Amino acid sequence: EKINPYFPKRLPKSLRLIQKKRHLRSIICFSLFNLILIVYILFFSNYFLIKELKIKGQKDIPEIFISEMIGKQEGKWRFWLGKQTNLFLFDKNETAKEISQIVALEKITIKKNWPDELIINIEEKMPVLVLITNNKYYYLDKLGVAIREVNFFSIDPYLPVVYNQKNEMPSIGQSVFEEKKINFIFELLKKLPNNIKILPFEASNNKMEILTLKSLDGWRAIFDPAQDLDAQL
Repeated sequence: EKINPYFPKRLPKSLRLIQKKRHLRSIICFSLFNLILIVYILFFSNYFLIKELKIKGQKDIPEIFISEMIGKQEGKWRFWLGKQTNLFLFDKNETAKEISQIVALEKITIKKNWPDELIINIEEKMPVLVLITNNKYYYLDKLGVAIREVNFFSIDPYLPVVYNQKNEMPSIGQSVFEEKKINFIFELLKKLPNNIKILPFEASNNKMEILTLKSLDGWRAIFDPAQDLDAQL
């Protein structure tokens, strides 16, 4: 039988099937090896471990607080693949939510800067008043929202202080004081003579409708924020 050199003789069907199986097996093994290698590099190697943390916009909130919150998140597992010390596994949305439950912020964004850096951008709410309740101290913003709990020794001494006689514990982000009452307090402080030294205001336990101003000289005055300030003065 003559053989055309340009058309080699075809292998038997059984041999062709064996070759196809070997080729398919090689492709599967190669793909599996690459998959294992990629998973290892992404989730188990040191390349994507979080090595640097940058916090921007932080002013009054202690930087160590943010660092500790990030550390707690890094210690949690995700997708059963590993702890969130890996930048791929780090859940930035959950972290922002956790921080916002302890500190009320205008805005917080967490950015992953590959391969090993986290960047936290914070816009803080500015405290305007200190609320004392149940022997704890809280900063309130201009809208009367509880921003965060604050240590007695780190309180801004220039902020007015209100003692809540009802001793209710506010939740962070909760509106504690109406905005008009805060405006009333600042207007009152502006119109008081400079030589009057006052103690913390006292808010009555009846929905904090009445404010009591106490002086270091021993007298006190009761104000109703719903009424005209000048007439009460």
